[in-house]
Amino acid sequence: MAETRSEILSHNDEANVGQTEARVAEEVADTAEKLDAPTENTSTETGTGETSTSAPDSEARKDRVPQVDLTKDTPAPMTTLDQGTKRTHEKSESIGAPELAHSLADPFDDYTIVTDSCQVVRNKINRLIESGEMKVTDFCHAIGVSSNAYYNFMHKHGTMKGDECAAYPAAYAFFKEREAAGLKDPTKKKQKTQDDDKSGKAKDDKLDLSDIHLDGEDTDSVPVYDTCDDIRRQITAYLKKSGVTQARFGRDLLAQYHTNKGPKGISASQIQSFRGKKGPDAGNTSSVFYSAYVFFEKMRIKQKKFKSQKRKEMEEVWGPDGFDTENANKGSFICAAGSRIAIDKYGKVFSYRR
Repeated sequence: MAETRSEILSHNDEANVGQTEARVAEEVADTAEKLDAPTENTSTETGTGETSTSAPDSEARKDRVPQVDLTKDTPAPMTTLDQGTKRTHEKSESIGAPELAHSLADPFDDYTIVTDSCQVVRNKINRLIESGEMKVTDFCHAIGVSSNAYYNFMHKHGTMKGDECAAYPAAYAFFKEREAAGLKDPTKKKQKTQDDDKSGKAKDDKLDLSDIHLDGEDTDSVPVYDTCDDIRRQITAYLKKSGVTQARFGRDLLAQYHTNKGPKGISASQIQSFRGKKGPDAGNTSSVFYSAYVFFEKMRIKQKKFKSQKRKEMEEVWGPDGFDTENANKGSFICAAGSRIAIDKYGKVFSYRR
């Protein structure tokens, strides 16, 4: 009996195992069928609520998923903003930026290093304005500065005077842009006068002074009876005449020397240096001062003009030797205690008490 019972239990266990294996196999088959089936896509078109399977949609979704090779260190794909969208920081950078009327580059971009001196840039600006090509207001708008900034720069004198002004680098970049575009620097507009002939050329009204001779001229020791400021005013008036240039004037001045006391040449820069000084005796040792006096004295005699009242006073003050052209008033002076040193309008040094 015991053996028969154990055999029955053994047969039942084998039957249960077989049924379990069959159920597992069916579940695996069902799962495989579901995985192999295409994805269902619910459509609500026309309100029918029908479901449909779309293989192209499935493929499109796969295309939108970035394919990343996990075996390589590939960075994640970057997404870009729409074309109509701007970054906030780009907007903030553009606020307050001047909009120039021409394609002028940022002077602190392509032209960070300014190679022209302040005076060279000022000369270019003067030639541009004097040529009539642009007005001051137009030029200020072109370089993006105010009229106050423009005049603050233009009213300075000296090689590098005004290097802190905003108009300096802006104007330099403006002329560099013109140069890159093939535009030549403008020249001063020539004013027509009654002395111009039909061909448009100005007549040379230079006086022939070869027949005028001054005492002491052969030894380059003509007595001078004008102050340095007087000579500067005469030079300024003479250079305004039609056809007169500083180069030509320098040659005329050099011709007034007849010994080795004279310089090898008198350049335009020497003339400008003398004209830039101020004071009755400022520049009294310059070759420009002596030679210009001789030149203008000959011109006065040639034109038969009378001596001015100050000229007569200078002769009385300075005597037969004339104005000092050998020694500059830069040394020490002896005066009474409590006195001060000054220079009068004739260029004479004197002391006075307070």
